Amino acid sequence: MDVVKKIFGVAPPKCTETLPKLTYKHKVPVVFVGGTSQECGKRTTTRMLGKAAKEMGLNAVVISTDEMGLEKPADVNFRAGSLSVMDVASAVMGTVKYMEENKDPDIIFVEGQSSLTERGNPHPKGLSAAILFGAMPDATIVCHRPNHPYREPGGIGYEVKAIEAVEPTKVVGLSLNLRNVEEPCDLLKYENEYGLPAVDISRGVNGGASRLLKVIIDHIGEFKK
Repeated sequence: MDVVKKIFGVAPPKCTETLPKLTYKHKVPVVFVGGTSQECGKRTTTRMLGKAAKEMGLNAVVISTDEMGLEKPADVNFRAGSLSVMDVASAVMGTVKYMEENKDPDIIFVEGQSSLTERGNPHPKGLSAAILFGAMPDATIVCHRPNHPYREPGGIGYEVKAIEAVEPTKVVGLSLNLRNVEEPCDLLKYENEYGLPAVDISRGVNGGASRLLKVIIDHIGEFKK
């Protein structure tokens, strides 16, 4: 810390790495919701997938990792960015373990933060990776906001490759935030380019959350109880 203070003139009063390093492997399917940038639809997508799963009759758990709190249907919320990056994976892993032991879920959705490939703001990339590593997901959904007005996403292709390169998961669908796109937007263009189902989840276009959930379930296979 003295070196950090010498360079920056300020430093934390002590090392903040405090959580035990878990090696827990989840027993039920986990879905990670990542994205190409900050503010691209991860929170909305995570919650709408959880809602769709509950409406389907599944006992779904939604783990929120942002600063916006317990927006339904989130079951638990903590701001991952407030933790040491060395503690984030354990926090996610421990929360998954706690939910499995106390909620007996069929499926768990974990909200990611920021992006592995966003340009212009490198600082949250480690946070994004740590949440992904802690979730150890069976399937992943990637969110994207075309024409983002104040972020610099590297793009869908870069994010998909990065996620699948650093964690043994499979990106199975795209959730598009189209607030900065002039209508109409041809979602089939995205499907053809990336070979993945693409929906506007907030407006339910092209199948919405129910279509992404079906793709997730098809990839996971039968649920084990």
